[in-house]
Amino acid sequence: MLKNLTLKSLQIKKTWFIALFTLYPFNIWYFSQYSEPLYGVLLLSSIVFLRENKLIFSALARCGMSLTRPTGFVMAIGLALWWLCYNKNKNSIQDSLLLVVSGGLGLSFFVLYLSGKVGDGFAFSHVQIAWGRELKPFPLHILDNLHEHQHLTATYISLIAIITICAMINYGWRLEGFLIALTFLLACSTGVKSIGRLVFANPLVIEFLIYFALSVRKSYRYLLLFIFACLHITLIYFWIHGLKTLA
Repeated sequence: MLKNLTLKSLQIKKTWFIALFTLYPFNIWYFSQYSEPLYGVLLLSSIVFLRENKLIFSALARCGMSLTRPTGFVMAIGLALWWLCYNKNKNSIQDSLLLVVSGGLGLSFFVLYLSGKVGDGFAFSHVQIAWGRELKPFPLHILDNLHEHQHLTATYISLIAIITICAMINYGWRLEGFLIALTFLLACSTGVKSIGRLVFANPLVIEFLIYFALSVRKSYRYLLLFIFACLHITLIYFWIHGLKTLA
């Protein structure tokens, strides 16, 4: 995260950044059995390597990212599109295809792993049906939940996620906002239940929120640190006790 912020030419207070990240409420999935830590590290690595024009290393990171979860392949496509638009040279199309293919390779390994492990290479997709999730445009999920008064907590989190994405783009975090928007569209197309984890536990959102939290006066930072600590402990408690919104 610190490396990515440095490459964006943003000045940060490293000690405060580390302290706030440690107590950031939604980082509970970074020390649990979820794949967030590995996925987050590979996502940031692929972006950092791309900003440093190290395409081979970025492609390798993207392959590993797609191997951790199918969403990684969508991120690989998003980053390839960004590179195609940002790096306008004679090799930009070839480079972008390399980035997409590397993501596809990782996804292929993921499918083969699931096929050997559970006998269904696309179990990650089929399980959505088993959970009763339906594929449709994300606004319909939000509107249906508000109308039926169901999954309201996750629905409100989804609305906050939309505001956060708009803020990221508005404040110049266009690549990060674009990737989070892709994640949101993909996740929310089958329901809103996991938006809190998929969006607000994403390292790109974490670094954005903490960066702007550090822009307040020092006296307020101590208050933020206290609030983060309280929310962190509260979310851990509810997560341990099986709150479905944190699944």
